[in-house]
Order: sequence, then C-alpha cells, then structure tokens
Amino acid sequence: MASPVICPKCGAAVAKPGSRFCMTCGAVLAPVEPAAPPPAARQKGPPGWLWPAIGAATLVLVALVAVVVWRGVQAKRSAAATPADTTLPAATVTPPAAFSQTPTLPGDNATTGTYNITQRVALAPSEVLRLGRGAIVQVAYSPDGASLAVATGLGIWIYALDPPDGGRLLTGPEVTSVAWSPDGKQLASGSLDNTVRVWDAASGASLLALEGHTFFVQSVSWSPDGKQLASGSSDKTVRVWDAASGAPLRTIEGHTASVYSVAWSPDGRQLASGSEDGTVRVWDAASGALVRTFEGHAGWVRSVTWSPDGRQLASASDDGTLRVWNTR
Repeated sequence: MASPVICPKCGAAVAKPGSRFCMTCGAVLAPVEPAAPPPAARQKGPPGWLWPAIGAATLVLVALVAVVVWRGVQAKRSAAATPADTTLPAATVTPPAAFSQTPTLPGDNATTGTYNITQRVALAPSEVLRLGRGAIVQVAYSPDGASLAVATGLGIWIYALDPPDGGRLLTGPEVTSVAWSPDGKQLASGSLDNTVRVWDAASGASLLALEGHTFFVQSVSWSPDGKQLASGSSDKTVRVWDAASGAPLRTIEGHTASVYSVAWSPDGRQLASGSEDGTVRVWDAASGALVRTFEGHAGWVRSVTWSPDGRQLASASDDGTLRVWNTR
C-alpha cells in the first residue's frame, strides 16, 4: 500500500494522492515520482540459445555417422562385386591331355542344346576335370560312379566321366536338386516350377511330372528300394510319391518354414528333413507321423544326411555349424 503524502508547509495529509495542491493551506506540492519497479529476477537455467545449438550439433553428428556407415557398406559391396583373380598359375603337375583340354567343340547354341562346357585352362594340382555350364546348385554321382548329374539353371547336365564327354542337357525348368535312383536308370529333380520330375537317365526323356507342391521344390530323395520319392518344398511340406506312377502317397506337415533338404534313412523306415525354421525333424515314412525334433541350430538348415548304419544324422546350417545327432 502507498504511503500518504504530507504537505511540507502545514503538515496536513493530502486527501487525494497525486494532487498538486494541499487542500488545507493551498501550498503547491512537489510532483510525486512513481516508484521504480523492482529489479528483474535473475534468469535461472541455461540460456535460451543453448538447446538449439545442441540440436544442430546432434544433427551434424548423425549425418557424419551416416556417411561413415554408408561408405563402409559401399566398400564391402565393391569388394564383393570385384571379381577375384581367376587366372590360374601354370600347372605344376601336367594332367592327362584328355582331361586338361578338349578338342574343338561345337559353339554354344541354346536352341540345339549344344554347349562348349569344358574349360580350356590349366588345371590345378590334383584336379583332373573341370566342367560346368549355368549356375550349379547340386551335383550327384551315379550309383556306379561312371556319371555325374548336375542341377543347373539350364536344366540337368549328365556327364560321362571315363572317358569324359561334353555332357548331355536334359532341358526343363530351372532345377534346384537332383538325385539318382538306386539302380542308376532314372533321375529325379526338383525345380522352381513347383514340380518333381522323373527322367530316363539313358535317353534323357521326361517320364513323370509330379504336381502338388505349391511353391519351389528344394530337395528330392529316393527311397532305398527305389519305389518311392520324397520331396521338400518352400510350401513347408514334405511329400511322398509313388516313383512308378507318380501318385501322391502322403503329405507331411509340421515345419513352419521352407524345407530345404530331405533324406531317407538307410532302412527306408524314416525320413529326415531340414528347414528354414532351424529344426531337423525325423518322420515315420509309412505314416508321416513326427518321430523326433532336433533343435539347436541358430540358422536355416540347408542339408541333412544319415550315417550308413542309420544311428546318426548330420545337419548343416547357415549358422556356420555342422551338427551330428543320435537318432536311436
């Protein structure tokens, strides 16, 4: 509350603060100066410019980190894209002439199926033969060891080995897997058109096209007696077929992702499968019932195979490990 104004002449209190005259004696009063405002409170905390500066510095740092990471990724890509030096040194061991090079062959012709598939290069020590055409995904020896079947993006190549020949191409859809029948007279293949096909190994004729899978067929395997075929697919199933007629016998479900490998046990009673879901599973071949599940891989299981006595099962995975399991 403001203090009352006192007339300096008569000592009377001025009735109206701010008046220029004393109402008692008529004396002129000095003007009253307004009270000075209190000093401003001192600002607490960081100055207002600090936070925008910190934000700007953070953005610059993030941008620098992004550039460093991007350059690292580009460097890795460039290193991966740079083809390795495939020039072979002069052979220190001279292989047989028939194996090291081939006489003049017909030129490549996709229409007629003739290809120059033998590499005219010096072979590395201990290497006796180098063949290949198309992206190769699997290779299988015939039961008698006289031929090789090769699954490629062009189809199936069949090569005689003694003496080596230029190979025969069984044309068809892009092949993902190939397997010889136990008697060596037929071949089975899986492909990207979702079919399993059976071929006559001698003539190259297509005998059967087994349809039922709804996605890529990744693996095929003959039963030990040659009467049945098993196939694994990206549709998450294992299917069993009659090898003579192509009739579907059973569909085995249980995997939660693509099945990349199937294999019959040596006695023909069980089937093993490896999957993208990281598991190895063993099934009763006759009923399709799940017998056992092996867990432990941290990546996709790409391949499974039985020991000759059927007591163990080996599996290979994208996690970089090969694991062996007891099945009994």
